[in-house]
Amino acid sequence: MSEQSLRVGLVFFGAVNLALGIVMMLAPGFFFDNIGTYGARNDHFIGDLGAFYIAAGGGLLVSVRRPSWRAPLLYVSAAWYALHAVNHLFTIGDDNKGDGRGIADTVVIAVGAAALFYLGRSAQSDEGPAPPAGPPRGLPPRPADYPPGD
Repeated sequence: MSEQSLRVGLVFFGAVNLALGIVMMLAPGFFFDNIGTYGARNDHFIGDLGAFYIAAGGGLLVSVRRPSWRAPLLYVSAAWYALHAVNHLFTIGDDNKGDGRGIADTVVIAVGAAALFYLGRSAQSDEGPAPPAGPPRGLPPRPADYPPGD
């Protein structure tokens, strides 16, 4: 994957998460009525989730300029979306509006998980191989490294 495509993916998922988080924190009622229409409304809990979304989205946006952050953040985001999709499977028919949106939500979140995983793999392959294991460079040898009698 090209650097530009990877950056587009990071900006997309970062912006979506950031926007959702801001809506959750500033307008929890709007979020509940129009996006997260499951169970009983709890504005405090919605705001707590919003804080997580803002942090996750912000991290993905920062990783546009910090390549070493990309793979870890993308893999954690993929796991988060995958677990979120599994959670939706358990409540797929519990959407308060009864319009079948639970199925669509589950599919969209699962596709997001797959896309984040793919981006993570691409970011990891762009990092190149891990450095060889061994003693840290630039430090003096440890006493145990000297032959006996020296």
